[in-house]
Amino acid sequence: MSQDRKETPKPSHILVDNFVTGPDQKIWSLKRVEDSRIIHTIIDGRSALGISIQPGDKASHGTERAEISEKSDIQLPLNTDASYNFSILLPPDFSKTDNRLVLAQWKEVTTEDKSPFMSLRYVSGEMFFQINSDNDKQKFPISNDVLGRWMNLGVRYKISESGTGVCVVIADNREVINYSGAIGYRDSSENRTYFKMGLYRDAINESQTAYFANFRRHINFGI
Repeated sequence: MSQDRKETPKPSHILVDNFVTGPDQKIWSLKRVEDSRIIHTIIDGRSALGISIQPGDKASHGTERAEISEKSDIQLPLNTDASYNFSILLPPDFSKTDNRLVLAQWKEVTTEDKSPFMSLRYVSGEMFFQINSDNDKQKFPISNDVLGRWMNLGVRYKISESGTGVCVVIADNREVINYSGAIGYRDSSENRTYFKMGLYRDAINESQTAYFANFRRHINFGI
């Protein structure tokens, strides 16, 4: 690592947030969401975090966002074998518009701000993962039948400074991605990645709400 890069603190081996009263503020930064857009509720017996977005929320360059993000002191260094588990529910009346909508994203801190190296998206009624690298982006369909029910996701990945890595995604006990190759970027500036979830979209004149539950992050040893 070059000496001008910041050292990332060693993160906790396991993080858990069941959103019993809202987001755990030892884990999450709330800078990317309006205060009134977060609610705590119970859905199908699960304690859930509702995140809503309305036109104009945190607007920037034609985009809008309502996201919670891992705080800097728990973010993961590159070359970490990490697993994320969480559940997501989109209401039955959630719109199926042809508009970019990112529901969860894993970002790498790079010299210039770039797209997430991995993201969960919902566009035109389809839920899918997208993997980005320096010269490519790849789409991995998950399902066209996701509204009105909980989807349980498990994501395991490891990326390196060389812009390569591995990724495995399990959706409702079904493996939907088992990938090895180009992932992430070669111009990492701070040797770290971080996770966000909520709603990040191209601006539209419409309100949307997504629900999240059972968040868990842990560090593996083995990839």
